Order: sequence, then C-alpha cells, then structure tokens
Amino acid sequence: CRLADISSKSLLLQVVRQNTPEKMTALIETITSRGGATRQQLREAAAKPKAGRPKHYVFAFRPPSKAFNLKLSFNKSRASRDEVIDALETILRDLRKSK
Repeated sequence: CRLADISSKSLLLQVVRQNTPEKMTALIETITSRGGATRQQLREAAAKPKAGRPKHYVFAFRPPSKAFNLKLSFNKSRASRDEVIDALETILRDLRKSK
C-alpha cells in the first residue's frame, strides 16, 4: 500500500475487505491506475446491483376530450396488446351484466 501511495485509512479498509489476496492486489492496481480513487468511488464500483421487485405494467389511456383517465394495472411487468384488449373486454362484459 505504501508503494501504491495509499495513506487514507478508509481506502486501506476497502482493500482489506476484499475476500482474496488476488482481489486486494487488483483493487490496489485499480486505485493506482485511477490516480487515487476516493472511498466513495471504490464503494460504488464494488456495490452489487440490487434486484428490486419488478414493477407492475400499467396501461394508461386519456381520450382527446380529457373527460376521464383510465389506468389498468396488471400484476406482471409486461402485458401484450391482446392482454390489454382482453382485460378491457372482460370489464365491459361485467359492466353490462351488472345493469
């Protein structure tokens, strides 16, 4: 670490937190090649992307007259055009039955 000119305690801790000596060496080489990376840059580079919950698909419709807004939410992240049409037809059938 002295040869790599790392004197910051936080950077040293980031190096020590690596699992293997090979990863430690690779991180030191990364720090020296960047010309002295900051602790925050190292943390961001090492951070694993978090897998979030997939978002629900929402079909939104607003007619040109702007008389109403329609938002149809599906439980899955993607819905085809046919699935949207089927859902709308099901809604219309149920509304007509309830008269």
